[in-house]
Amino acid sequence: MKQKTELGCIATRAAYEAGGILMASLGTLTHAEIETKSKSDFVTTVDKKSEECIVTIIHNYFPDHKIYAEESLRQAAGGYRWIIDPLDGTTNYIHGVPIFTVSIGVEYDGDVIVGVVYDPTRDELFYAEKNKGAFLNDKSIR
Repeated sequence: MKQKTELGCIATRAAYEAGGILMASLGTLTHAEIETKSKSDFVTTVDKKSEECIVTIIHNYFPDHKIYAEESLRQAAGGYRWIIDPLDGTTNYIHGVPIFTVSIGVEYDGDVIVGVVYDPTRDELFYAEKNKGAFLNDKSIR
């Protein structure tokens, strides 16, 4: 695999750490920890913890980068912007169905340059970076 850029390394680290949060709370949610945003659209305390973890990691390394996150920040495009779904598959997660991921993308001036999708139940990290290819757990995929 071609070496990841700093953006790729930080996106990967954030996905792994957020995935750890998801796994630690899987199957333990109470009704009080689940909110309904709209019909069949939920948010949990775990979504929020996962997102907070990701945003903190990003801002520690890239304090000037913008964030567009599902549960909190919605900064406009332009320059570097991180797009975050801290728990993609919340309904599955709520019901204990082990089909959910952490999804993180990075765009520069509207052009997506890094994408990470981490499935913590299978410990599978899908990673792609513009002009470097796509990988599953650091092995090239097509």
